[in-house]
Amino acid sequence: MRGASAILDRVGPNRLPKLPDDYQKRWLAPALVTTIILLVANALSPIAANWIAIVLFLLGVPHGAVERTETAPRFTMPTLAYTALYIVFGILVFASWLISPLGTFILFLLLSAWHFGQSEPDLRLIGLWVIIGSCLIYPAQTLSIFAALLESGSPPSQWVVASQILAAACLMGLLIEYAVRIKSGQKPSLLRLAFLVLLFLVLPPIPAVAVYFFALHGLGEFARTLAAVSRASVLREGSALKPIDILKLYGPATFPAMIGAVIILWMTVTGYIPMVIAAGLATAFIIPHMLPIEDLLRVDRDAARNKKITPKA
Repeated sequence: MRGASAILDRVGPNRLPKLPDDYQKRWLAPALVTTIILLVANALSPIAANWIAIVLFLLGVPHGAVERTETAPRFTMPTLAYTALYIVFGILVFASWLISPLGTFILFLLLSAWHFGQSEPDLRLIGLWVIIGSCLIYPAQTLSIFAALLESGSPPSQWVVASQILAAACLMGLLIEYAVRIKSGQKPSLLRLAFLVLLFLVLPPIPAVAVYFFALHGLGEFARTLAAVSRASVLREGSALKPIDILKLYGPATFPAMIGAVIILWMTVTGYIPMVIAAGLATAFIIPHMLPIEDLLRVDRDAARNKKITPKA
């Protein structure tokens, strides 16, 4: 097998795909375009805007269709062990939803805030803002969406006021975090922060979250993963990824996931399954993606490796 140094000498350092450390700042243009489209759609028909948002959610699915291995930054298509653990966690989450939809939904929101925050190294509180930012301007609408997913009654007025206070506190915390980062010499993007604040002030909840999930979170993670994999390919093989390689990497998990999501959506719209069950299935599909399944597999692999090399007494 060719050494990385020999390949580097042959292809030159400029041929290596750069890891996009600033990838989070690169997707404001598509985010702005999708925001304008959704603003126009919402003005013409809020229902149409929500359907466009659903399409954006589906298009954001592929960013989580790979497995991160212990040799960072390296990604592979999900292994059998990873897929099995993913399904097991999904079943546990769905069982939890059947027992307590509200409790599982709260867990889902908290994990989502943490997950988005992990992908925002400049400002971690962006993750929480994405989850509750809409409550600042659209508190009743946001809580009504939550109630519809849980098939519960309308939220009491106290909850509406409490959600506004929570969103306002989150915004203040986000601004304080930005000021602290600036004072410590870091350079978080003010443009990105301003866009994200305005996004959840001008768009209703579902379209606003869809813009972030697809254009800022999904595309950014997708680009970072591809850059890492392509860089590893250049070092290992001397050539960058080809389109067929990308399809092989993402296809095995992306296509079944998107087909399943479309089927659940169709069954919900046509009335074959109630909204609360569809929401539970979606939650069971999403939560395992936010759990450190790779770390569990890494522990197993390390234990097996250590057992294999440990000399007998």
